[in-house]
Amino acid sequence: MKLRNFTIGLGLLAAFYSADKGKNLIDGIKQSNFYSAPFSPLSFPYKKETVVLPIPEVMSLYTSCDQKTYNGKAFVPAKSTDEILNGVKRRRALENIWRMHFNEKAAKLNLESYTDITTSWTSPVNVSWVTNNYNGLRARARGRVELHRATDIFTKTGSKIYAPVNGVIVASSGNWTGSWTRRKGLHDVSGGLGAITGNGAILFGINNTIYFLMAHLKDVYVRAGDVVLKGDVIGTVGKTGNAMSPRVPGHLHLAYKKPGTECGIEGVLVSENPYPKLKETIASQLAQKN
Repeated sequence: MKLRNFTIGLGLLAAFYSADKGKNLIDGIKQSNFYSAPFSPLSFPYKKETVVLPIPEVMSLYTSCDQKTYNGKAFVPAKSTDEILNGVKRRRALENIWRMHFNEKAAKLNLESYTDITTSWTSPVNVSWVTNNYNGLRARARGRVELHRATDIFTKTGSKIYAPVNGVIVASSGNWTGSWTRRKGLHDVSGGLGAITGNGAILFGINNTIYFLMAHLKDVYVRAGDVVLKGDVIGTVGKTGNAMSPRVPGHLHLAYKKPGTECGIEGVLVSENPYPKLKETIASQLAQKN
């Protein structure tokens, strides 16, 4: 009789969980055992989609609030005011999760230098040729011109790129493909962080809420969700994206952003010129070698 009642109970329990409820239960079990590759399991309240996001979503949160997009007739703002405000809230929530993720992983891996609380950052490459081409004009498709919100560091293709700060890789891609011809220019592109960005990575600095975009890479050795320390190898210098042009030497496109006020909204990511700091750190590195 007891066995019969137990069997009936199991049947009722199975009936109670519909297909959707069963799926939610299974998803919950999977979530509790989620591994943030290549590290150890994360505990609640972490969710996979809040530690590792799809590249388009990260790029949307990263891009400037005055970004324009072409609607077939003219260039119009890519985001509404509400979208920008919601993006700021979303990004701030993610930053808290990324900090917890970093601290948890660094502690478990017994990384002695993870407690570094300095706000300084170092040059991501060992080089002596840096151009102050921040805010230089760049020609884009359909006759559009935009400002170059980054500094280019010219060095030999294949040179190692190092993490300038302790942090979390929030986006990365090394699968960019494309072609360049004199008549068409850049064409048949796919993958990467974007058509003109090519292979690259975005690093979130946990100690001072800053972002580094490293673009045009040849090799990318990190994945979204990876915890890195200052000096860890991120990848190598390359010529992907619009750097594929034969007129452009191999270089690292380094963009630097931190929260500020722009478009009348507080908290958006604002570009800053990394050249002064790069010049300072490179001079210091050269002095130490001599």
